[in-house]
Amino acid sequence: MNVRVRGIVIHDNKVLLIKRVRFDGNKENIYYVFPGGGLEEDEILEQGVKREVLEELGINVDVEEMKYIEDFKDTKTYFFKCKWISGTFGTGNGPEFSSDEYKDRGLYIPIEIPINEMSGLNIVPHEIRDKIIMEYGNNKEITKCIKYH
Repeated sequence: MNVRVRGIVIHDNKVLLIKRVRFDGNKENIYYVFPGGGLEEDEILEQGVKREVLEELGINVDVEEMKYIEDFKDTKTYFFKCKWISGTFGTGNGPEFSSDEYKDRGLYIPIEIPINEMSGLNIVPHEIRDKIIMEYGNNKEITKCIKYH
């Protein structure tokens, strides 16, 4: 079974994602994914998600907690809630942006999506998108901060 990791980074009530644009002839296929990928040799889950978020988004994160696990075909994907601690969003320089291996895989575009606009977008997996909307939508994150300060 393959193991993958993905980061859920919420900043100012926006989720940081990768917009994927793939081309099939003249047709564009647009969808959104959480930053992440496969583990490198001897890497633990938390190390992998930190590395992947840095490579794809250009930011350093603290891994706060594992939120969800998805089993799909022969792959188990772990989704981690992460907190942005430093770096400049959009400056990722992972292989997706520079390697010839990825040149035929379409575009990888770092993007911020307000939580309240997520439901109308093709964010995959849809089940994880919907759980994030339920848990963090309606400015719940901001409300919590205001309540406790």
